[in-house]
This record gives sequence, C-alpha cells and structure tokens, in this order.
Amino acid sequence: RNPVTLVSALILLTVAVVAVTANWIAPFGINDVDVPNALAPPSGSHWFGTDELGRDVLSRILVATQASMRIAVISVAFAVIVGVT
Repeated sequence: RNPVTLVSALILLTVAVVAVTANWIAPFGINDVDVPNALAPPSGSHWFGTDELGRDVLSRILVATQASMRIAVISVAFAVIVGVT
C-alpha cells in the first residue's frame, strides 16, 4: 500500500466525521456573541481564540466543514454526471 494514499484517506475520513458531528462537538454556538471576549487570543476555553464579536473561532471552523463537504460532494456528483453523459 502507498502510505500517501493511506494518510490522505485518513485525513478525508477525519474531515468527514468532523463535518457530520460538528454541531455536537463544537464547544460554543457559532453565533454566540461575547463582546467582552472580542479578539481574545487562544486559551483553554477558546482554543483558536475569538473574532471581533467574541465568537469562538474553533466552533465556526468546525461547522464550516459541513458547507465545505457539501460543496465537494455536489461538485463531484456534477462532474460524474457530466462525465458519464
């Protein structure tokens, strides 16, 4: 087996699992505003810090993987349909 293929498959599987479970594993809601903690650096409670409105960056990235995976699946499906016909 090719180790690059194995590592790539593992990364893809990890991203897919994160996309499916993002709403449950995100530590904060993506629109929870906490202005006193705006632009906070990474910490124990906010691993990637917060943005200018105090929203948790990690939570927003986790939930954004859902949109990325949807776009990827739709693009591949479209390419397969166009390629087959």
